[in-house]
Amino acid sequence: MLKNILYPGMQLISRLGFANKFTLISLLFFIPLMWLSYSVIDGSYKEIKTTNSQREGLNVLGLTQNLVNSAEQFRDVKLVTAYQSNADSDILEQHKNAVKKAIQALEESDASFTKNETFQGLISAVTQSISATDSISVSATASPESTFSILNEVVSNSNALIKATLELSELSLDSNHRTKSMVDFATRDLKPYSNTIGLLRATGAYSLTQAYLSSTNADSLDSIAGKLYELQPQLERTINLMIPEDQPDMKERAMGLVEEISRLLEIVDIDIMTATELNKPWQQYFDEISTFTEMQYSLTNNIFAKVDEDLATRLEEQSSKLTLISIAIGTVMLLVVYLYASFYLSLRTSIDRLLEATTKMAEGDMTVQMTVATKDELGHLTEQFNQTAKRMRELIKEVHSTSDSVYQQSQEVSQITGVTSHAINQQMEETEQAASAMTEMSSNFSEVSEFSAQAENAAQEASNEANRGRDQVHKTLLNINNLAEEIQSSSTVIDQLAKDSANISQVLVQIKGIAEQTNLLALNAAIEAARAGEHGRGFAVVADEVRSLSGRTHESTVEIEEMVDKIQQGVSNAVSAMSNSHKMAEGTVIESKEVEEALEAIHDKVSSIAEMNTHIAEAVKQQAATAEDIDRNIVGISRVAEDNVGNAAETTRASEEMASKANQLREMLTSFKV
Repeated sequence: MLKNILYPGMQLISRLGFANKFTLISLLFFIPLMWLSYSVIDGSYKEIKTTNSQREGLNVLGLTQNLVNSAEQFRDVKLVTAYQSNADSDILEQHKNAVKKAIQALEESDASFTKNETFQGLISAVTQSISATDSISVSATASPESTFSILNEVVSNSNALIKATLELSELSLDSNHRTKSMVDFATRDLKPYSNTIGLLRATGAYSLTQAYLSSTNADSLDSIAGKLYELQPQLERTINLMIPEDQPDMKERAMGLVEEISRLLEIVDIDIMTATELNKPWQQYFDEISTFTEMQYSLTNNIFAKVDEDLATRLEEQSSKLTLISIAIGTVMLLVVYLYASFYLSLRTSIDRLLEATTKMAEGDMTVQMTVATKDELGHLTEQFNQTAKRMRELIKEVHSTSDSVYQQSQEVSQITGVTSHAINQQMEETEQAASAMTEMSSNFSEVSEFSAQAENAAQEASNEANRGRDQVHKTLLNINNLAEEIQSSSTVIDQLAKDSANISQVLVQIKGIAEQTNLLALNAAIEAARAGEHGRGFAVVADEVRSLSGRTHESTVEIEEMVDKIQQGVSNAVSAMSNSHKMAEGTVIESKEVEEALEAIHDKVSSIAEMNTHIAEAVKQQAATAEDIDRNIVGISRVAEDNVGNAAETTRASEEMASKANQLREMLTSFKV
């Protein structure tokens, strides 16, 4: 689920390089941080700007208070002189000029908000109201209170400037209760007293100019005095409430206003209300009553100075705060930039080092070993890279060693296959020789078979002759001479039989030699088959069979040789007997009996010879068949040997190719530095 949510971001990040990734993340981090920093700094700057504006407002308030004070005095002097036909115009002009100077001072103020259109309009209103007083005509019957109300427009417009100053300088909106309380006390709470004192001053001065106290004026003064009397305790409560406890001097001066009200009421009572004659100069009375306003505005200026001092302290704190915030934000920004740059360079350095190491490894330098300089994921990756490089070095060393071994073994195999190929060629030549020998032996077996047949025929004839001789002995003893001749003929035949027996012995010697040679060839073939290994296994079986047949042939030959020896011995005996019979035939008939017996023995022997010749013929036939089988097997062995020669050649080529590949592998491995 989380991976699916992060997938678009992962796709975006994966398409960017590290520099772009860090730039994007930095922008996403720095933009809110810059906006927040700007908001904090802008808030602190606005606070400083507001405090500066408030300090400017305090300065303008001082000028405005001076204007109000001058306007109040001008109002009251104008009221007094309005009822005098011979009034001193210089005094009025003096107060009027004071108002104009106060207005000029406001217009020349450096405060930014004094250039405000509303503020300038209020100044123009004050100027116009001053000019309007020149055209005001006061009826002699008009009450001072009504005239005061008409002339009070100058003061009202001046007080409007105070209100505008408080609003435009944001003093009225100050969040500090202490500051706001003192400013409100100076600009709001004391206003009812200054207006009432002004009315008291103007009405009393008017009465003094008239030198009598009319009932109307007496009622007015009594009403004003009563109002002041009521405001006096309220002023005391306001002072205790609005003046901070940590300002005892200011509070003491403010309490002086309370006492001043009592003094003013006493002056009005003594000099006007209870006086028998109103002979006190109005200017003196005017100045005595004006002490309250002087104390009031002096207290106001003192309050403004204290507030300005507090604002200066606040401004210093705000400036320090702004400086501290700027330094902190700048430090944080620099630290963040430093850490981001360090992180980027650290990551980039690690990646470059890893890339350099992988490049060297790709070029074949397996001795590369990176120093693990970090403990983060890249450090773990570096450790794994070192382990991989180490394993690759070990693997290449093993492959190099194995390739050397393969190369050496391939050389040995090539040599062995060469020797094997030579041995197989030699074996094939010997096999061909054996095949030729077996062919010759097969031909000799045919001759032996013919000789055996002749021997069998001769034996049969000898048997027949022996029978006839025996018959002749039975028929007639008189034909001894004929018998002698027959014996002579028999001797000739027996001699021929002896010769044939000798020939048989010679043939048996040849057969025995052939069997021994066949056995030797079969033994050599078995040895060569053992050398050929798997390919010579079939050849070894054939060689074993040939050796077995050769052994049987040798045994049969020995038996035949023994029989032939017996035949030769019998023939020799027969020859001796026939010779003796021939010699003794003439001497005795008795010996003829012996001849008969000898002939009987000859008959038996010849029968045995015939039987033996039959066995010899059969054995020779069997040997001929065996020789043919051996010849076929040797031909098969020759073919297998030819195949083995081809296989040996293929093995040699494969060994040479394997050696070449092993050598190429060795050359390729030499490009790796381990």
